[in-house]
This record gives sequence, C-alpha cells and structure tokens, in this order.
Amino acid sequence: MDKKPTNLYSKSMIEYYRPAGDGGAQPALQYDFETPSAAREQIEREVDVQALDATYRLGGHAELAVSSESLADNRFTNIYDLSFAHNAVAAEVHVERHGRSVADYLANVPEATAAISGAFLYLADQGSGTPRQQALNLAVQKRGYAASLPVVDREALLADIDGRLSVRFVRALGELSINNHTVTWSGSRSAHPAECSVFGNGNVVIRHAFNEEVGARKQRIRILDEHSRYSPLIAPSDERVDVGLLASSNGCFQAVGRSASGGLDLFAYDTVLRCNPRLLRSDGQDDIQFRSVDTLPLDSSIQGAISVGPFLTDSNFASNPINDDPSLGSDPPFINVPMVRLAVYQSTDERTHITLFDGRPESSTFQGVTPAESVAYIFARHKILWGCFLDPGRTAKIVTRSADSMISYGNAHYLQWPKYPGGSYSWVPSAGRPIPSALTLQQTRAD
Repeated sequence: MDKKPTNLYSKSMIEYYRPAGDGGAQPALQYDFETPSAAREQIEREVDVQALDATYRLGGHAELAVSSESLADNRFTNIYDLSFAHNAVAAEVHVERHGRSVADYLANVPEATAAISGAFLYLADQGSGTPRQQALNLAVQKRGYAASLPVVDREALLADIDGRLSVRFVRALGELSINNHTVTWSGSRSAHPAECSVFGNGNVVIRHAFNEEVGARKQRIRILDEHSRYSPLIAPSDERVDVGLLASSNGCFQAVGRSASGGLDLFAYDTVLRCNPRLLRSDGQDDIQFRSVDTLPLDSSIQGAISVGPFLTDSNFASNPINDDPSLGSDPPFINVPMVRLAVYQSTDERTHITLFDGRPESSTFQGVTPAESVAYIFARHKILWGCFLDPGRTAKIVTRSADSMISYGNAHYLQWPKYPGGSYSWVPSAGRPIPSALTLQQTRAD
C-alpha cells in the first residue's frame, strides 16, 4: 500500500537527523510506492505548492530567506536565498571521488552552517562504468590538490585560502613537472598549443534518448558513448605516448599505465597524459606534478575550484559553449527552458548570495525558471560584483543546520527507482542525488 506523508513539504522544510558517531546524515522520512504513477501523484500534491515567506537566521551574519515568485504562463517558483556577509563566513570546496548527498557533506563538517550542491558531474543511466572522479573538468580542493583537470576552457568558482569566493574564466592549460622537467599542458578539447595533452572525464560523450516503456510512460535517459571512454588512437607521425595517472594525497600523480598507440581507458585513471616518452623514466617511477591551471597555482594559495555554468552577466546564455558540451549530454542545460536553477553571486552591499529557484520537471506550473528569468529576478534586487550558475536541474540543493537537525531545500521530488525488478519506488524528499562536489559555509566572525 502506498504510504501518505504529511503536508510538511508545502512548507519547504524537509528535515534530516544525524545519528551519533555515524559521520553522515540519515533522512528522517522515506516513503515507498508500488508504482511510479502513484509516487508522482503524491509528490505533485505535496511538492507543487507555493512556499510561505519566511527568514531563518543561521549565525555568522548568514540567513536564508524563503519566498515564492509568480511567473509567466501561470507558473511559479519557490526561491531559497542563502546570504551572508562575505567577511563573516568562509566557504570550503569539497570533492569526493564517488559522491554523497549534500546533507552528508554538511554532517561531515560539524562547524558548518550550510552546504550547497556544487559542480557539474558525470551522469549516465546506461554505460559500462563510471570515471574514477565524477566531478567534470576542473576540481581542486585543499592544498591545491587537483582531483580532476579540465580538458576544455570553462567558467570556474574559486575559494581562496581564507574561504572567499570568486569567479573567473579558466583556460584548460598550464605547466607540469615530469621528473624535474617543466613542460606545458593543454586540455585535449581545447585549441591551446602545448607540449602535452590531457584527457579526462570531460572527454566522455553522453547522449539523451528515450528508453523502452518504464511504468506508465517513457523515461528519458543518458547513454554513454562507449568509444569515448578511451583516449584517441595516436597517429604514427605523433611520437608521444599516453600515460595513465592516479592522483595521490600529496598532490602528485603516479604513472601506472602506458600506451604507445593510445586507447587507454579514461575511467581507469584520474588523468591520461599524452607526452614525449623521452621525459619518462625507463623503470616507470616517474615524478609527475601539475603546477598550474591557467594562471592558478596548484598550491596552498587556493582552497578549491570547480567548473561551473555561465556568468550571470552573460549576454546570451543559449550560445554559451557549455550547451554543446558532449560530457553533459545532448540536452543543453542553459537554453530558454525552465528548470531548477542555482546561482552564486556577490552583491555590492558586501553580501554573498546562493539563490535556488526550485521546481519539479514534470509539473505544469512549477517547472523552475529559465536562465533569463533567474537573472532578471536577481538583477531587479541586487547590483552584483560577480556571479555564475552552478549545476542546475535535479542536482541543485541547499541544506542548512539548525540546532540538532538539518533542513533540506530544493528538489524534494527526487524519486529513487527500484534497484531490482519488483522493488519499490522510494521517495526520500530530503536526500536528492549523490554528488561529487559541494560547498560548505562556516562562520568566521561572531554575530
């Protein structure tokens, strides 16, 4: 029998609790359904409801304002605006190899007051595997440790050593050291000339397609192009070789695979480097360190960095190259289509904002917002110094800490499909999609 939840969700507050000593966040509520249609009917009744205006103080000059905004075509969105004095809260970038819920990121940092979903990630519903690192393109965390290197130029969100956020355009190029020889590198999807080329998770190709009938309707899924998980073949005239690298905890890379003809499995390594074999040792004990990405040094001067979506000041979101990124699938993320959107920006009143425009993709009135609608809302209320979009769609979520509980905002419709035939469809409103990167916010100055 389908279980009917209470009407808690219309208030936009979905609570977690955290068991002592667990180190993770356990959802307080889960509801199981026999059919996806029954789940969707219940979710629509509970989620497609306009939020009540409210403001919650989080400490450290931080607050979360909840409101609802009416839109064209009889639509609406619920808005969660998390803001803080930029010099009173420090942001930290977290990157995990296989991902976890936003609430788990918050639970792992007891002193933090909030966590926010981060960068774009590898997603495939059908495929032979997943990359070792699922945060796409640039992913850097503490001490300049590069978990993933960019293969294409892209906007990026940065946190400096003091936890101050900023954005900049980062080119997929830099310097690296191979056995004490400094050489240049560039991303394999870029046009930058360099001595070495880098291949990684940003080289995969995902296409969207409809699968066979699932339940009462067709389901649009992501399918991996299996050929794209291997480095391209090396032309006979190219004297370079491919080296498969695994990242270590000290920021160095260990060479564990080599091919003179290409075809290395990108999913088996953190990075594949195409370079001149004369730079390498004959015993395979190579010392390889990436020194920079663009002009960013990979050292303790940077706390973290992740590839993100367009700048809020972009004059034409539909023409941004991210819409043609094959690693994100064949459905462009920043065209004029409403969906859940998440933006981070700093206003001229010295406050940093993380604003989530919520929705449910299957809804007729509550789908979310277009990029232009979200920017129009922000610009009507703030003069901004900088800003960008984070990963939109079913990934976007904010979780805040209050006393002994945590509250989840956004994407409450997320439905987990059965893991085996005949299994139940689970609605865990507070959980959402596991993600490989997130931001946490920590108070640095008392109120």
